Formats: sequence, C-alpha cells, structure tokens
Amino acid sequence: MIRGINRATIFNDKVDKNKFIEIIAKTKEETKFELYAYCLMDNHAHFLIKEKDISISNIMKKICGKYAIWFNNRHQRVGHLFQDRFKSECVETEAYLISVAKYILNNPVKANIAKEAEGYIWSSYHEYINNKTLTDTGFLLSLFSDDQIKAKKYFIEELKKEDIEAINLTIDRVRRTDQEAKEIIDKEMKLLGIQTIEKINSEERILLVKRLKAKGLTNRQIIGITGLSRNKVVGI
Repeated sequence: MIRGINRATIFNDKVDKNKFIEIIAKTKEETKFELYAYCLMDNHAHFLIKEKDISISNIMKKICGKYAIWFNNRHQRVGHLFQDRFKSECVETEAYLISVAKYILNNPVKANIAKEAEGYIWSSYHEYINNKTLTDTGFLLSLFSDDQIKAKKYFIEELKKEDIEAINLTIDRVRRTDQEAKEIIDKEMKLLGIQTIEKINSEERILLVKRLKAKGLTNRQIIGITGLSRNKVVGI
C-alpha cells in the first residue's frame, strides 16, 4: 500500500490514474513481477504483487519514483509525494491471497465510493471479467475453477460476500528491507548465543524464527538470508 504524504491526494484525475497504470505496466515488463490485484483511490493505492528476481522494494521504488517526478512536473509542485516508504505484508496461503484480493477490490465499497466492486473502474476488477492484460488473472481464477466461465462466476460471488478476513496491512506496519532483515538476524543470533545456522538445534531455531517474525521479517526473508529450509520456518 502507498499513501500520499499527510494523506494528500496523489491522483487528481483520470490523467493521473492512467499515467500511474502506464508506469506499472512498463515496470512490470522490466522487472517481470506478477500483479494479482490493484486499486487506485484518490490518496492511496493497494497492490497484490508476486516478486520474482527483483525485490518488492526495488519494484515499488521504480514505480513511485517515476510517478512522483511526473506528478510534480504536471502539477507544478515540489517535495515528497508519498508518505514514508510503502507498507506491505507477505501473503503465504491461497486462502489469505483470496482475502487480500477481496479487500483490495472492495476498497471503494468500504469507502462508500461505489456500491459494488464492479462499479469502480480504477481497479483490476474489470480485468478479471474482461480479460485485459495488465493483471495476471489466471492464478487467482484457477483457485475457484479450471473452467474460466465458472471461475469468473465464483470470483464475482466471492467478492460480494461480507466475510472478508481482517487484513493485517495498516499504515503503521512497515515491511523490513532485506538489509534491515539481515542486521536483525545477526543481532538476534548474537543475543541468543547462536554462532552459525549450521550448528543451530531445534529449540534455538524455533525461538529464533519466532523472534524474527515478531520483528516483522517474512518467511521469504528468513529462509533466504539464514538458509533454513522452508519446512523449518513456515508454520512457526
């Protein structure tokens, strides 16, 4: 999620929104990330992204940096456009993926801007229905059915349900950068007296992983930096 500094407007009109979508498309082509959902509001925006070789930090830096320069030039303003860095959370289960997508696409409904998700044009809702190309719709739809027609029908029905899970992503939650994560891991290992991951025992591993997650590190970061296998990190 990104938000305007002091909650200020970051999209004044359709020209701004179209430019931002254009920048997303170009950055997506360059960095090869997958986009499962997005929604552009007036002073903030939500994205459901799967990073690949390029980290989410670098992806968002490219998108926000390019847009801020363009926006400031167009509106003859100076200074920061976005509030701090982006906020993010790791999505690690298919059920939560669906919940997050519902949350994002229903954002205009929650804000009383639209009665239903389909009534808002600045989200990826219509790409799921009309087969547009910016959003990678295939994976999420496949979770509902292998039949495209049925998948879209079930997808629409699911969006209209009111049992949306509470999403942990808030403006106060900041995802640690990989460098911050490495520094935290080094510090926690020293505090616990763990010299190397290779010599860690089960009890130490569980305690370390719990402490790292409590400090905001994702499973991906813990696995990638420590070298621990996925089954020794996920679920703790």
